[in-house]
Amino acid sequence: MKFTRIRRRSRFALPAALAAAATLTFGLASPASATNPDPIPSSFDFSDCPPLPEGAHPTFSNCYVGIITSGTFKIGNFDQAIEEPIRFTYANTFNPTTFETKVLFGGLEAPKMLVQDGLFGDPFLTAVYAKVEYAGKFEMPVSSDFEITLGVKVRLINPILGSNCTVGTNSNPITLKLTTGTT
Repeated sequence: MKFTRIRRRSRFALPAALAAAATLTFGLASPASATNPDPIPSSFDFSDCPPLPEGAHPTFSNCYVGIITSGTFKIGNFDQAIEEPIRFTYANTFNPTTFETKVLFGGLEAPKMLVQDGLFGDPFLTAVYAKVEYAGKFEMPVSSDFEITLGVKVRLINPILGSNCTVGTNSNPITLKLTTGTT
């Protein structure tokens, strides 16, 4: 008789154990994360970090690298898709003796982008490329919105235009207001 009672308990124990295991397995499962269409770069290069000014302490100074991997560069009615990374570097420094802080620009690296296909598909003589370049203005005011003001010029590259054709100059740059999220 004892054997029968144990057998009855095991008959109910197995379905209960399976139900508990299913609840734990399926109840705690999280949905699969969506694939990021704009992946984070696999490595960061700090070679463009600016040198620290005299008196700035390395412990209290930081170098930052910002990488723009996608989006649109818009000037007036013209939109240019960003298809290759654009990288900029800057540093915040602190002098513990004078309590002075500074923001220093390190560099801007951008690939040339095809703006206009050449006549009959010619990628050399009649095609127009553009390259974003630093134009001497970099500001990062202390605020909660982390807005960066960056002055740039756009060099138009084409054998017919020559090497000095730019939209914006060092004295009159295109001013970009960079923020987190959509700008």
